[in-house]
Amino acid sequence: MDVDLDTIRSMFLKKVEEFKLKMYSNNKFIRIISRTGELRFISLEILIVFIVFTPLFLLRFSPGVILLSNFVDVLFLSFIFSSLFIVLPVNAILTLLGRGIEKKALKKEKNLLELGKNIINKELMFFQQHLDVKVELRRELSEEDLIDMIIENSGKKLAYGPRDLVFRAKNNIDLIIIDSGVFDNRYGRFLIFQFSYPLRLEKPILTTISENEEKNEKPANEGEEVPEWYDRLVSLLKSYINLSNSKEVLLRLENNRLEIVICEYQPLGSPGYSQFLQELKDFVC
Repeated sequence: MDVDLDTIRSMFLKKVEEFKLKMYSNNKFIRIISRTGELRFISLEILIVFIVFTPLFLLRFSPGVILLSNFVDVLFLSFIFSSLFIVLPVNAILTLLGRGIEKKALKKEKNLLELGKNIINKELMFFQQHLDVKVELRRELSEEDLIDMIIENSGKKLAYGPRDLVFRAKNNIDLIIIDSGVFDNRYGRFLIFQFSYPLRLEKPILTTISENEEKNEKPANEGEEVPEWYDRLVSLLKSYINLSNSKEVLLRLENNRLEIVICEYQPLGSPGYSQFLQELKDFVC
């Protein structure tokens, strides 16, 4: 039976949750470490260390010499010392220890790792089916890669991205598809379609496309014309704006390259993707 991407993602996230519950219930140390990033936990740590170390700072001064200004300085120095030189380093060490224990436990969860890998394979097959070309990962994911993505954000990074994956289409289309957390100094979730295209431009052109307008972030130089198909491509992308949760698609043209970027993209397999991929391929080819 063919299982769709949404079902696989749901099964995967459920397994991750079960794994974490099992690990926390069996290991009190991990349960404590998992809270070191909470603001109230950090505040409590700083308060305890602050109370312990403030008297030690005060002992540096002779009784009767401490003025109000000295006292305020001592409190400030004690707070900085507690935060920067004790609490933060200790929390960093505890986090690394916890991550190491979690990694070791995850290596034994072969079914969970296989389910995570199935998400990537299913997405690869999705591209192959709707672009009608062979698609492969530029770099195969290792077990360590999968484990890191499962630990990060409770598996949601692996399920929904961004995962810094690069898919490459073969055969009669020169296309690279990138799932990235960064594009043009912006941070978020970006699905980038990068085509090799014979363009000759003095500088890159970047357009932000939303439901109601197109905004030229980096317009063409004066006297330099955009390709004649540019407006048609903008119109095509606008018709699939719902593939973006932020309702924003970027179009960048530069020498020998055309890039289409879906910002805060809907998960692959969502309605509209199959038709979009087919129309995009027809347009570029």
